[in-house]
Amino acid sequence: MENEKLVKLLNEYKETEKGIEAALPFVHEKLYGQGKLEVVKMVIEDLKKLIEE
Repeated sequence: MENEKLVKLLNEYKETEKGIEAALPFVHEKLYGQGKLEVVKMVIEDLKKLIEE
């Protein structure tokens, strides 16, 4: 059950990642956007590790 919630959360973060990547070329503060993208990518990796455990 908990694993299902983690998978759902992982998928939501992956969608967020795609959205940020798509919007990044249009953002005026690119460094800020890239920083947020890196945070999302770190969360995705952490969630993947939790799911594998």
